[in-house]
Amino acid sequence: GLQEITQSSVDGMRTFAEQYHVLLNLKKYDGETFVYVDEDRLNHCITNLISNAVKYTPKFSEVEITIEK
Repeated sequence: GLQEITQSSVDGMRTFAEQYHVLLNLKKYDGETFVYVDEDRLNHCITNLISNAVKYTPKFSEVEITIEK
């Protein structure tokens, strides 16, 4: 599901975020959302969004990632 894909992307970006002294916080989605996508491409898109958020977030701050239906 989407939660698992997003979790994988966030986990892959934690070391990058730590270099900027930024915490990644993936909020737990209460539902289950299934998507029919190319998982690698979606992971790349999510990773790119997180990377941009980390780069433009002040040090010692947090980037919050949420999934909404």
